[in-house]
Amino acid sequence: MAKIGLFANGQVGKDILKFLIEQGEEISCLHLCEQNKAMDSELAEIASGANIATFYGNIEAGAHPEFYEEQYDFVITVYWPWILSEKTFSKASKTVNFHPAFLPVNRGWYPHVHSILDGSICGVTLHAIDANADTGPIWCQKEVTIRKEETALDIYLRLQREITELFQCNWADIRSGAICPVPQPAGQGNYHKKAEIAELDFLDLDAVSSVRELINKLRARSFGDRGYAYFLDENQKIFVNISLKREE
Repeated sequence: MAKIGLFANGQVGKDILKFLIEQGEEISCLHLCEQNKAMDSELAEIASGANIATFYGNIEAGAHPEFYEEQYDFVITVYWPWILSEKTFSKASKTVNFHPAFLPVNRGWYPHVHSILDGSICGVTLHAIDANADTGPIWCQKEVTIRKEETALDIYLRLQREITELFQCNWADIRSGAICPVPQPAGQGNYHKKAEIAELDFLDLDAVSSVRELINKLRARSFGDRGYAYFLDENQKIFVNISLKREE
């Protein structure tokens, strides 16, 4: 049984919380980031049923100072929106972060969007935490091929399922030390800032591009019923959403 400090967010965070409880692990504390109040309520209810103490907000901004009074076997961050400081992640003997990309490619924000746009390799990675974003040694990873009919939402949801399964299949070996994290190749990879995504959304109606490039841009910025790509008409934004379906 491992003593765990868990930082969980979203559906994947919920699935991992339930899995660790089922495995009989000692989750000393659960941290929630308050990005999705409804999902946080579900996570808190699960934690309450398992007598797990729950804390809210960014630990680096002062949430849960008692965290630093203990030592953990693992600190696990699941789609956590903030980078942990060395002061925080060094409280654990081992760490695991969930990143929906095939590292070292597409560190940072919205990796699936960039894979659709530029054709870069897509996948999921579990890696140890270090001082920088998504640069820690890799526990395990899996390449995921993007299908031509998938939009950003489709691949986003599939990556969530893939990374959950990756953790579930490898957790016992990570916990026992049967596998060890391997350093990422020096000088390789790339990083995308969160602000980059807004620059991709404007559609210049007079720009010349291939049909392939246009479709990829539209599907990369289509998320269910919401389209983020737009063009301007008399200074008003007109948003474009695309739907694709493979012939049965």
